[in-house]
Amino acid sequence: MLAMMSRRWWVLLVRGILFLLMGILAIAMPGLTLFTMIVVYGAFTAADGVSALMLGFGGGPNGKTIWPMVGLGVMALLAGIIAFVYPQITAFVFLVIIAVSMIMRGIFEVIAAFMLRKEIDDEWVIALSGVLSIGLGSLMLARPLEALEAIVWLVGAVMMFLGVMSIALSLRLRGVHKKLNPPAV
Repeated sequence: MLAMMSRRWWVLLVRGILFLLMGILAIAMPGLTLFTMIVVYGAFTAADGVSALMLGFGGGPNGKTIWPMVGLGVMALLAGIIAFVYPQITAFVFLVIIAVSMIMRGIFEVIAAFMLRKEIDDEWVIALSGVLSIGLGSLMLARPLEALEAIVWLVGAVMMFLGVMSIALSLRLRGVHKKLNPPAV
């Protein structure tokens, strides 16, 4: 496996460079990146909806309709269309889902810390995590545009990190390839 991977070290190099470039673009152009992410989500969701409809209609035993699959298909297709027609609303809904999830998680962590205070030591760590989640979720709701931009920056930073790691691995594999395949003299 190592020999095969080392022969294709350049694939990881190309992937790393692409990740790095896409991460830089995401950070440099967060609005365009967010719009692109929404369009890709819309396309994927619409295609998922169409495939679910195709499976639902006539997909059951003896060609019967599978109504739950049809319902899923309709919902996914509508979500995809909404993402295309109303990208700003889609972005805001994503943000609200993330923020409310963080707030709810934080509330449950604070409750858990309170309930565990006599059972474990340092339960304050759980409570602190909960308070931070509540605070961050609330901040996201209070400043949605900045929160969306921060999410895109985070995605860009992760892509850049993955790009650097992929480039580093490709260079290591290139070295392994040279050791396994010394030049003929």
